[in-house]
Amino acid sequence: MVIAFSGLASGLDTESMVSQLVALQRIPIKQLEQQQKDLTAKSNKWTTLKLRLTDLRTATQNLDSKSEAEPNKVSSTDSSVFTVSSTGGGTLGRFDVRVTQLAKAPRIYSNAVATRDSAGGFGAGTLSLQIGTGTAVDVAVDAADSLDSVVNKINASGAGVTAGVLYDGTAYRLQISGNQTGTANALTVTETGVSFGLNLPANIRQAAQDATLEVDGFAVTSSTNSVSGTIPGVTLNLVGTSSGTSTQAVEITRDDAALQTRLQSFVSAYNNITSFINAESAYVGVKKGPESLSGDAGLRSVQSRLRTTITTAVTGATGRYNTLASIGLSIQTDGSLTLSSTKLAAALAADPSGVTNMLAGGGSITTGAMTSVDTLLGDLTDATNGIPSQRIASISRRNREIGTQVTRMNDRVSSYEKLLRSQFASLEKTMSGLQSQGSRLQAALGQLQ
Repeated sequence: MVIAFSGLASGLDTESMVSQLVALQRIPIKQLEQQQKDLTAKSNKWTTLKLRLTDLRTATQNLDSKSEAEPNKVSSTDSSVFTVSSTGGGTLGRFDVRVTQLAKAPRIYSNAVATRDSAGGFGAGTLSLQIGTGTAVDVAVDAADSLDSVVNKINASGAGVTAGVLYDGTAYRLQISGNQTGTANALTVTETGVSFGLNLPANIRQAAQDATLEVDGFAVTSSTNSVSGTIPGVTLNLVGTSSGTSTQAVEITRDDAALQTRLQSFVSAYNNITSFINAESAYVGVKKGPESLSGDAGLRSVQSRLRTTITTAVTGATGRYNTLASIGLSIQTDGSLTLSSTKLAAALAADPSGVTNMLAGGGSITTGAMTSVDTLLGDLTDATNGIPSQRIASISRRNREIGTQVTRMNDRVSSYEKLLRSQFASLEKTMSGLQSQGSRLQAALGQLQ
């Protein structure tokens, strides 16, 4: 570490002078650095707006299809036979269902053996496994294999089955189960040079089979116990069979509460954007800082385009419900959106199909209100051409330019500081020399006296 003592010859506080002169040179740099901070704060605000627009788009996409704009409640009169779930947009009413057979995967066993880890009990050869009409997979079995090692080989073969070991308390058996239910997934086993007894009738404990049921008296077959598409908007999850000729019912009713919840989520997301824009744009009696988005044409464009799309009548609507306002979604004086549950309930009671079509399209309406909003939000949140993305990219470029400028200026200031220190050091050296000469001259004059 170098210790410098300034002003020893001149009596000047050269260190302080250098620091102050350098500080003056750094003032423009500090101004640029503050500008970078302001630009970063502005970029963060655009990022916040983009995230809120994305949240609104998510809420919009929960309402832009018929199944979403017309949510249903479904129920089963006997959950021991089947449970139900709704995919939305189903046909309202009651459907009689009788389940006569569940879908099953094939399951077979080998003959019993005394131990699971002893080698040489099955011979040497090939165990061929085929699912349905697919390609058979050969599993090589050698004389050193035990029951456990055969299980491992089968499970590693990718044959579409799962092998395990069953212990009945006295002996062990190889168990092979198909991974998929349905008649088309029947399991065919061929033993070549090995003896497991997998094809013995007594060891075939479950054949592959389809589920069979009746819906309103019509026969239905399914390869799995999850039956979709038979009743529109409903998935049946079969868990048991009906007793005798008895039937169980699926009841489908409109779920107006679910629709109101989705619309309220849309309102909340929209208002998060409105409150953000209002906070940036509002006049509060003092000039806003440089990090504010106030006065930005892009911000006004986002607000204007959203409001226009929200309030525009749906093209092709022929009934009374042709705008979001007509079902209770109204813009307030501060730009926020509100939902009138009373008005929504009245619209759903009067014309539920009209409400659904207005929101998601259908009937004479090609593009529903929510689809229009979603299209706009797709434009606004586009990673390249969306207004927030363009502003963020522009700010990023400007910050990089300022960063380059700051680096150059810092280099110049560093050179300037080195020059000043060199000049002051030369001054001190010159003055020190002059002082030495003066001292010698005084001494010489003193000797002459």
